[in-house]
Amino acid sequence: MAEGITFVNATANPLSVLVSGPSSILDRIDSTYVDFNLDGREIKEDLYGYGEIKLRDKNGKELKNDYITISETTAYVTVTVTKQKVLPVRVVFTGGTFDPKDVTVDISTPYITVSGAPNALLPITELVLEIDETTIDGSKKFDFAVGAMLPEGVINESGASKINVTV
Repeated sequence: MAEGITFVNATANPLSVLVSGPSSILDRIDSTYVDFNLDGREIKEDLYGYGEIKLRDKNGKELKNDYITISETTAYVTVTVTKQKVLPVRVVFTGGTFDPKDVTVDISTPYITVSGAPNALLPITELVLEIDETTIDGSKKFDFAVGAMLPEGVINESGASKINVTV
């Protein structure tokens, strides 16, 4: 797995197969599995593809026999992963009233951790909090709901549901 990537699950289609042959050999079968060869590839995103359906005995060893037939020889495999990313939190003022060097900003949570599909996180580099500076006279506190600011499919993992900003 690439750095920050976590395995979620793997599914195969079909979910089951019919195995037939002599009972003396069938009795040795413990399970089936799909040989989905990754060829040493680093996993950076969800994977899809076909793999060969194979049989295992109770010791986990592949069971081969010319007298056994399997209803399907291949299965379509989906491997789902998520990625975690730490995002800096940045305040952006709109309204053009203040000179940035004359404003002090205190952010309760300067970084948040998010997770989601790797392609959903790719374009996200920071969490931007917009404040209309025309509404500020002196000191003012703002509360931002983290979940409401994240794109669909991106999950807040940091534990902070709100970010407080004092200007």
